[in-house]
Amino acid sequence: MRFNFTGNAYAETDDSKKGYFDRSGITKESKEPYTSITFSVASANNNRGYVECFGMKQDTIKTVDVDGNKIEIDWDDRDSEGVLKTVRSKKVMNFTEDGRKEFIADLDIANFIKEHVYELNKKKVTVTGQVKKNFYQGNAKDRFVIDGIYAATDDKKNGLNITGDFFFTKDSIDTADWKKDRKIIINGYTEEYVPSEKANKYVSRQLIFDCSKVDFDNERHVNLANYRISQIGLKLEDGAIKNNLKAKNVYKIPVVISYINGAEEIAFDESELTENQKTAIELGLKTLDDFRPKGKIYGDKIVEYKLTDFDLRGDYADGCVTIEDTLDEFEKNIYVPAKEEDEGEIMNKPTSKNNDKDDIDIDDEDLFS
Repeated sequence: MRFNFTGNAYAETDDSKKGYFDRSGITKESKEPYTSITFSVASANNNRGYVECFGMKQDTIKTVDVDGNKIEIDWDDRDSEGVLKTVRSKKVMNFTEDGRKEFIADLDIANFIKEHVYELNKKKVTVTGQVKKNFYQGNAKDRFVIDGIYAATDDKKNGLNITGDFFFTKDSIDTADWKKDRKIIINGYTEEYVPSEKANKYVSRQLIFDCSKVDFDNERHVNLANYRISQIGLKLEDGAIKNNLKAKNVYKIPVVISYINGAEEIAFDESELTENQKTAIELGLKTLDDFRPKGKIYGDKIVEYKLTDFDLRGDYADGCVTIEDTLDEFEKNIYVPAKEEDEGEIMNKPTSKNNDKDDIDIDDEDLFS
């Protein structure tokens, strides 16, 4: 899967504080230096994604040329103009006054970020890259590995988006929370490279189709919700979700996911008031707005992946498709991380605070995010 995060970059540049952006060092075995960089991209004050880049010297760099052939490039030749022209996917840094810079080595990206961190810090940028898995103590955690950083204009919409292929079955669909919370839980899978298996495996990933913002008295809202769930074989009938998927099939569709990593915003209504405040409103002495906090109200920290859209090009023009593998064949390739595995945790945990930044109106794009 790939990510595309747009928002303000925040790198902790005080080396005495927790979360310092630079975690460079020397490898234990080869005694070679490495550079490891981590910073966050905040799409809102209560939502941010932590991105990273790790690089060290290698004898050769394995990559792909413009014709799709696998090639190896000698380390000392990686910066030559002729070599750069032969590589299909270059890593791009384009957030400084010097303009676009292209690289093929992660070490060069990490060092570039390190050298220009004060230009990057608090700047609005778009960061792109690959979503990789870190398997630790029975859990599979996402790592957002940088491929590119681009300066973003003020009018570009903020967001933490992930795209990629998603696999699911009829049993993946959980509608237990639909009646109360207007949410569909989809317990599906993504295909990931698992280092310990030296192979691609299916790893569980839970998506949420969130209709809590949908006005079910608004025909357009209902049509939008129904159209989206129809892409994965579901239908909204008389306020309930009908599952039209076949029990023995495995389905696949490219999805667009909104990554939520922060404190959930809580809507302010009369349930937040004390009895005394409610009495004041009943007597006509006050209104609800008189008690509304100046800033937004945030609850507990959450990490969620909300299903917002689909890529309906090519084979997926009519929605999800059935894969060739049988259900039994598919299930044999599901990977469950073992508790004893330890590949090291590298992601810093974010903190969130209450504040009063801009409200965002709900439009079609925001309705399910």
